[in-house]
Amino acid sequence: MNAPAYPSSKNTHDKEPGLRVGLAEGIQKARLLVEGPFRLADKTIEAGSYTVHTEKGLVVLLNSQDQPVARAAELLLVPENRASCAFTLPEASIGRDFHWQRTASQTFRGSLALCCFDKKTLTLINHIPLEDYLEAVVCSEMSPNASEEFLKAHCVISRSWVLAQLRDRPASATEATWTDASAHEHYDVCNDDHCQRYHGIGEVNEAARSALAATRGEALWSEGHVCDARFSKCCGGIT
Repeated sequence: MNAPAYPSSKNTHDKEPGLRVGLAEGIQKARLLVEGPFRLADKTIEAGSYTVHTEKGLVVLLNSQDQPVARAAELLLVPENRASCAFTLPEASIGRDFHWQRTASQTFRGSLALCCFDKKTLTLINHIPLEDYLEAVVCSEMSPNASEEFLKAHCVISRSWVLAQLRDRPASATEATWTDASAHEHYDVCNDDHCQRYHGIGEVNEAARSALAATRGEALWSEGHVCDARFSKCCGGIT
């Protein structure tokens, strides 16, 4: 059986969208481990350890010897091989602004944009296809060892939620919306509890990949729109 197509209407997408996922914002510096090679404009960024900070409104990328590699208002690292290349943030923040906030090492696929929007701090943005994003989300929000039907259900609701964030904004400023996307100016969704957890590929297993493939393109609909299918880990003993 062929994989289902994506929902198609004027408010959604008829092919797999790409996402801009905010990994960090308002930080002074970051350490980056590259499992390369990545392309940076006309340069090749080889595997290794790098640091990034801002200087006079520009993003500065340094190698492990603290030598400048690149300097610009925005740097975009693009993997030469999407399947084998990855990057790691060794001190990524989890649970930002919640009582369980902590740091952890997280590894991601896709491209990485290093941006300086306010001339003083860094914003790190992961550019990634929707299904690759969901593969990590399902294993961040729940155990990848959960039963097959639980994993498949989570794929559908997580896909529905994020597609709802990408739909067209209302034409009228007075029309009510209920979306987290408006809280993020420079990217579509964040990688943490504010949107939905996207903590990298460390927990991804074959069961999660299988559930994602089985539900590809499937979303919940209501009255001609993809549902804003918000969910909670705790039911309070009700369901």
